[in-house]
Amino acid sequence: MIPNFPAGATIGAIHASCVHMGRFVSVAKSAPNIYGMRTDPANRFGLMADAFANTALEGTITGDELIECHTALPIFGSLLTPESRALWKAAQLAGDTNAWMRYFPPNTSGNIFAETPRMCSSCVDEDVARFGVPYWRVQHQLSWVASCHDHGQALHDRCEECGAPFPHGLKMLIPGSSCVACKSTRTRPLEAVTPSSGRTALEGVLARAFRSQAPELAPEVRVHLLREAFAGKDAAAIVKRFMAFWRAKGMTGLERTLGCAIPQKGLTRLIASGAGQVPVAVLLSLVTFAALEVGEKGVAKAIDLAREQEARLLRADADTRHSDVLSEALAAQARALSMPPEVVELLLRDDLSGAYILVGGLNVASMVDRLPAQHRSAFRFALRSQG
Repeated sequence: MIPNFPAGATIGAIHASCVHMGRFVSVAKSAPNIYGMRTDPANRFGLMADAFANTALEGTITGDELIECHTALPIFGSLLTPESRALWKAAQLAGDTNAWMRYFPPNTSGNIFAETPRMCSSCVDEDVARFGVPYWRVQHQLSWVASCHDHGQALHDRCEECGAPFPHGLKMLIPGSSCVACKSTRTRPLEAVTPSSGRTALEGVLARAFRSQAPELAPEVRVHLLREAFAGKDAAAIVKRFMAFWRAKGMTGLERTLGCAIPQKGLTRLIASGAGQVPVAVLLSLVTFAALEVGEKGVAKAIDLAREQEARLLRADADTRHSDVLSEALAAQARALSMPPEVVELLLRDDLSGAYILVGGLNVASMVDRLPAQHRSAFRFALRSQG
């Protein structure tokens, strides 16, 4: 029997429900047959989603639909240009196990996903009433999310009786299953989570991003938004307000809350110019903070500015007819910034507009800015002033 499931259910949860309903013996035994390789059944971004759709669900849904409605790709894809997002999704469908690092430029250091599954008890009750089986939700598995956006309730991640975390990976079960250690069905909410305006606001942004309704996260829009909110202001004062936004005690507390190390130089540059290499958790939360600072009108202004600027951030006249050394230097920077290799080919063909469309003007500028001086001189361009 093929299970019914809600939008937002994870692929791993759908897999576990197939086991629960007798379609497979176990997640561990069925995963290699479904994917034809060893892989994490949580399948955060839809690796070989077509194979899962056809084998586990008999084609009742497409791989593309699985990725768009049952993975975290729409959330993180909101930080990319549409062209980069499309390349990333195509790579996931093709089974490229390095697609996440290859096509997602933002810094991915730190804890992005929770170590064990998380559930909302109200979602579980609703799923059982509607589908007969409960499901893990995509958004709930992000490490920065501590409550259900729909119900406002704290997420649960372990057994109430013995404290054992919910099984994950090849041992994954459906939410609400009896504890494998003590057989209890009672569960416990997340521990040591400090409620804050930052967490609540970010959870709302992530909910919209999952529906591809967070335009403020797009590369060129967020640059205008960050500059609108912070340009010309004291960076140290902004950092203090940002920490208060998260109710964090100092930078160490903020790093603990966001689950990553925060490079001071990158954070300062991001605040001052809208460009800076920081972990994706910091990028998402700072853009969220900036959007609240400028309000709806400020966000709308940033979106309009990005739309008006067809040439993106750069006015360029490039002469890249040089030796293979330049090609190697560009490729090295693309790898360092985790950008798709296609951008190197575009730059070497002098197709700067194509490169901007693929990864955003700011990412192209970052690549070129990091080149040695002798190679950087091949690109004769100037940053447009954004005020």
